[in-house]
Amino acid sequence: MYKPTATLDQYGIKIKRQGICRKEIDQKYKSKPTIIIIKNKIKTTIKEEYMIWRMLGKKGFSYSLLIILILSTFGCSSTVAVQQTEEIKPEPTAVVEKTEEIGAGPSDYSGNLVISTWGGTTEEFIKKNVEPQFNILYPNVKVIYDIGGQSARYGKILAEKENPQADVFASGQEIIPEAMKNGLLAKLNLENIPNAEFLHDWALVMKDNALGYSVTAVGFGYNPDYFGDNPPTSWADLWRPDLQGKTALLAIGHSHMPALLIVAAELNGGGVDDIQKGLDYLAQLKPAAQGYFYTDWQAQFDAGDIVLAVDFDEYINYMKSIGSNIKFVLPKEGGLGNITNLSVVAGTKHQDVAEAFINVYLSKDVQAALASELLNAPSRNDVEISPEIDELLAAYGASLDNVRFFDPNLIAEHRGEWTELLNNQVAPEWAK
Repeated sequence: MYKPTATLDQYGIKIKRQGICRKEIDQKYKSKPTIIIIKNKIKTTIKEEYMIWRMLGKKGFSYSLLIILILSTFGCSSTVAVQQTEEIKPEPTAVVEKTEEIGAGPSDYSGNLVISTWGGTTEEFIKKNVEPQFNILYPNVKVIYDIGGQSARYGKILAEKENPQADVFASGQEIIPEAMKNGLLAKLNLENIPNAEFLHDWALVMKDNALGYSVTAVGFGYNPDYFGDNPPTSWADLWRPDLQGKTALLAIGHSHMPALLIVAAELNGGGVDDIQKGLDYLAQLKPAAQGYFYTDWQAQFDAGDIVLAVDFDEYINYMKSIGSNIKFVLPKEGGLGNITNLSVVAGTKHQDVAEAFINVYLSKDVQAALASELLNAPSRNDVEISPEIDELLAAYGASLDNVRFFDPNLIAEHRGEWTELLNNQVAPEWAK
């Protein structure tokens, strides 16, 4: 639910339970401001609330019709009455709460909405937490999933540019500049996504075309029995002689490989302007596995063949929750920040529906579930997180200070060139 900016009390109207006829409401209050909080613990669904918000946005919609809708929606057994009051006394609690920044509501669209996203736990999370809430608003819309890695899905929307099949595109931030350059992302109508008002600044960096919905960090997953009192603390630990042949690294085509390449260059006396130092340094490593997803190396880790892996905190925490002997740590130089975003694919015929889906994804309940179920740091600034969950989130609270966010425009500019260099100079060495 949304945080209210005002209650009817603040406009000289007080709602309370008692009998009153609808005619009296119509005659007396039809010109009052169209901002409303329903009190007395009246439960509502998202659909009921959105119906109200949609009507509030229509010119010429009278306040009397709003009251009648509420009376009808909540039933005769819980009749709502209205009376004039002079005193402004906002009450501390509210069950149905909305702000003025509502924007457009549901359309009459009936059909499919295609979501291009990752599979596994991400797809499962959407099906459990987002899709049911969205279908309350759009009961005639079937949500279809186009599942795969980011690079493959990006290539698909690029190939389908003239006749896009996907409506919503989930991605990391680093690919968005390229997608924008190629005209693949629609300009968002934030009036249809009022939850954007509650996002952290880092989630709004590319708000014209993408909104961040969570943040994670790439760091180390390590076997505490192997490291004992000497756990890894630096990216430089990847080059420890005793770890050669016992590590899992990011695959060459991984979305965060360019960032790791920059880190390697910095450790070897170079940087963005001298990336060859990073290529030379990475080529010295002898990984036991390379991966795009933790399942690419999980079995080897559980068997003891891998003792140190480079991957997302959410995956390491998930492995720990299902029994793996693993811990997560951010290197002292900083983890690699990963902001996950939602965009609308340019050319979709259902942009308002796609934006409604994004708005549900950014709702408070869904964002709270992201933290508790997927261990992703939420992008909303008003989500309450327990100390137990906070401790596990590498990119939340104080831990966020030890996470680096690389310029997505810089990454987009060099990705193609650097990937080719990695394939030519590093991949052959890793294959030996």
